Amino acid sequence: MVEESFKTKKRRMIAIAEDSLDFHNAKTACGIIRYGFHDLLAVIDSTKAGRTADEFVPGLGKKIPIVANLEEALAFKPDCLLIGIAPKGGALPESWMGVIKETIAAGLDVYNGLHTFLTNDADMMALAKKHGRVIWDVRKPDKNLPVALGYCKNAKSYLLHTVGSDCSVGKMTAMLELREAIRKRGVTIEFVATGQTGILITGWGQPVDAIPGDFMAGAVEMEIMALDGKVDIIMIEGQGSLLHPGYSGVTLALLHGSAPDALIYCHQSDRREIARGYKIPIPPASVMCKIYEDAAGWVKPTRTIAVCLNTSRQDEKEALGAIQATAEESGLPTTDPVRFDSTAVVDAIIADYKKFRSKK
Repeated sequence: MVEESFKTKKRRMIAIAEDSLDFHNAKTACGIIRYGFHDLLAVIDSTKAGRTADEFVPGLGKKIPIVANLEEALAFKPDCLLIGIAPKGGALPESWMGVIKETIAAGLDVYNGLHTFLTNDADMMALAKKHGRVIWDVRKPDKNLPVALGYCKNAKSYLLHTVGSDCSVGKMTAMLELREAIRKRGVTIEFVATGQTGILITGWGQPVDAIPGDFMAGAVEMEIMALDGKVDIIMIEGQGSLLHPGYSGVTLALLHGSAPDALIYCHQSDRREIARGYKIPIPPASVMCKIYEDAAGWVKPTRTIAVCLNTSRQDEKEALGAIQATAEESGLPTTDPVRFDSTAVVDAIIADYKKFRSKK
């Protein structure tokens, strides 16, 4: 069992993202670079060595060097290796096992956010013990998780949940960007991480997609209720999409377990269908908002109050056009909170929060 103090300790990290350094596949490394409290010093990807991570992932805000191998990465004097990818299915590439063992032998701890649990590998654990190193399998769920009982329906704090058109459209990013803007309004706010990247950024949360189905909703409910009444707003990170054939079960469990007061809809502005070959078209924002509101309403009525777009693959003119078109189609304040002003979206959140408070 990894100690809580270990999870929140600031580290000097290197990340491995071999042949995967892009927004879709390396979102764990990208999330740490953008929002984490750790210092991520270098990324291992031999296919892009000699360049910097921001050349392949727009909007990172930092020029993190890319190196070809572990030997070059060790020159930065790290104390921890991050498995920096989030591939479909969450499996660890077998070819990386050797590098991970070399890393442990070099005296580094390992943070692993994949479904392949390194702590289940006897040889890996023996090596870690020999060198006094710690392996944190971020997605390994807690034992004795509860079944949801609907407590969030009557939460004292205002519950705000991000939902999306697909995976990797910016649900976590939108929350983290808006969190800082909301705090500046004098409102206390906390973020409940529900995926490996969010957990690595904050140091706590529930890896909902690794939890047995009966307990997914209960796990997020447990985290929310631990914060309820202690802060004004609780933001719950969304996962997947109700349209996604592979991950919709996780999405619905979060929607019902969190019983949110309001939703923020997130979408990648140039994505027309569910990614990676599913051939499922994504409806307009107004239709998607109704889908989520209807599904949430089976447990507790809710409403969508804003839209956040990920316009990272469009130039400024295209991005602003997409924002305007979505705002007109949905009738909701819309922005890309990474690239553009988020005042209208924050105003909508604060106004809805005040309406919620007035009824308490």
